[in-house]
Amino acid sequence: MTSRSFSRSYPACSPPYYDHRCNRKVGRANISWPYLLAVGIFFLIPTSIILILRYYARLKHHLFDVDDGLMLIGWMLYVAVSGIVARSVFAGLGTKDENLNTYLQNDGRKICIFLWYFQVTYCFSLLFLKSSICVTLLRIAVIKTHRIIIWCTLTFAILSTSVVIIGLFLICRPISTAWGHTGTCASTVVIASLGYLVSAGAVVTDWICAILPLFMLYKSNMKLATKIGVSAVLGSAAL
Repeated sequence: MTSRSFSRSYPACSPPYYDHRCNRKVGRANISWPYLLAVGIFFLIPTSIILILRYYARLKHHLFDVDDGLMLIGWMLYVAVSGIVARSVFAGLGTKDENLNTYLQNDGRKICIFLWYFQVTYCFSLLFLKSSICVTLLRIAVIKTHRIIIWCTLTFAILSTSVVIIGLFLICRPISTAWGHTGTCASTVVIASLGYLVSAGAVVTDWICAILPLFMLYKSNMKLATKIGVSAVLGSAAL
C-alpha cells in the first residue's frame, strides 16, 4: 500500500486518535472534530423531522405557500452545510496541524475550499430561512407597527446577508486565492468584519422573530394558555 492510499484510508486523527506520523495516541484535548460532527448531526435530524411534519400538515390542508417554499430551500441549503462540515472533518477540520497525517498536512488547501463553500452556503441558507420566518409573521400580523417591524427585520436580514455573500466573492482576487492560489486578499479586518456582520444580522433577526409574536398575540381573543403555546411555536422558528 502506498503512503498516499494509507493517508486516505485514515483521515485526520480518526479513532482511536492516532498521529500516523509517529504512531502515538493524540489526547482528546487536542481535537474538536467529533464535536463539530456531532453538532451538525444533532441539529440536522430534528429539523428534518419537524420540516416533514410541517409539510405534511400544510399539504394535507392545501396551505402550502411562499414561506413554505422559502423554508424548503433554506433547509436544503442547511443539509448542504451539514454535509460540507462532515466532509471537512475528514479533511482535517477540528484537528491541530501537528496531529494530522502527512497527506492531510500537504493537502491543507482542501480545507480552505470547504470553508469557503461552507461560508457561502451558510449565508444563502440564512437568507432563505430568515425570509421564510418573516413572511410567516407578515401573514398573521394585523397591526401596522408590527408589520413595519417585520419588514424592517426582513430588509435588514436580506441586506446584511447579501453584503456578506458579495464580500465572499470579492474579498480575494481571484477567488481561488482564498484557498491558497496566487493572488491578493483584503485585510483580516475586512474578513473579520464580514463575520461580525452576518453574526449580528442573525442574532438581531432571531431575537425579533422570537419576541415579536408575544406582542402580536397580546390582545388577541385567545385563552392565556393558547397565547403562550402559539407564541412559543412562532418564536421557536428563530432556532
